Amino acid sequence: MTEFGLPEPENTQSELEIEKKKYDPTYQAELLEELNRSAPNNLEQTEVFNFIKNEIDTISPNRSSFIFINGPAGTFSNRKCNDI
Repeated sequence: MTEFGLPEPENTQSELEIEKKKYDPTYQAELLEELNRSAPNNLEQTEVFNFIKNEIDTISPNRSSFIFINGPAGTFSNRKCNDI
């Protein structure tokens, strides 16, 4: 912004920070626990989930991250997106 002679914004939030405030962490943890009980992850799914969770938890405004999840029908890829 300063390159264009404009002041840097103060007290701004990223879209991710705004979205995170919409969800109660306690409820989300309970929901995840229930999903894991009803359809537990296998080792590979657990590794992918942990990677994506880490990316979300450590995101910064100076770095972009794009993650694509793809799987053939019947592999629960859609269900696992709900876990995330």
